[in-house]
Amino acid sequence: MMDNTSISYLSQLATTGMVSHSATIIQSEGSVGGTRYVFEQLEALIKNAFVHPPIGGKLVNPFKGPAKIYAGDLIEHDLGFSAGDDGPGATIKILKAYAVAKAATNTDTTIYIVRNGFVHVPFVGDNIMVGQKTFATKSVGVTVTAVEATTDATAGDVWKLTLSKTLGVALKVDDVLVEAASAGDGVLPMVTNPNCFAPCDNDLPFYDAGGDKYHKPRTNINFCMLNPDCVMWLNRMGPVPPAVKAMNKSLYPEFWHI
Repeated sequence: MMDNTSISYLSQLATTGMVSHSATIIQSEGSVGGTRYVFEQLEALIKNAFVHPPIGGKLVNPFKGPAKIYAGDLIEHDLGFSAGDDGPGATIKILKAYAVAKAATNTDTTIYIVRNGFVHVPFVGDNIMVGQKTFATKSVGVTVTAVEATTDATAGDVWKLTLSKTLGVALKVDDVLVEAASAGDGVLPMVTNPNCFAPCDNDLPFYDAGGDKYHKPRTNINFCMLNPDCVMWLNRMGPVPPAVKAMNKSLYPEFWHI
């Protein structure tokens, strides 16, 4: 029996095995915050930009609540073959990034990040760090202990994050934070080898709401491989960490490609 207080009714239905010779209609509603075209459709190019790897993988850093992957999000895809038969198999990691909306000091444990409908949603329990110039650079990882959607008098719509400890550095507007592999004083980002991208938005309504492993959603998904034919508008991508900017080979300041 599942606890009605720890998981929503629709989530119970989605995670409960059953046999039913019937049809059930469930009605829900939602809204789309807008449309933003990330990819530049250069003539004779777009047909070569969206190339899928031979297999997808299991999403190993899912969001902790209902969220979204956005077109142009960078992804780390591991085919899993190098680990041999004892490895985890093919895996997918989302490069989650957050833009600082308001300056903070190196002692602040409350920070504000942009909330505009085109950026990733933060959740309690997330580990974050300041985005570094390379993916191999370690930094301080901290845990988000509280999240509040609010409107700041100067920064506008923001998420107010309470952190388990200070990030140790002063933050300025438009600095980019990324998901950390763990909390600690010297940790790597969750994503260290972005080699794929999301060709379109993906809603992720299912999340771990507790219970045993049979009631936890397992998402398998495939994305497109990063290649020089994929050209994106830099200012329409999500928050771009320094290490991602360093990957850019475009001779046009408006575009991003490898």
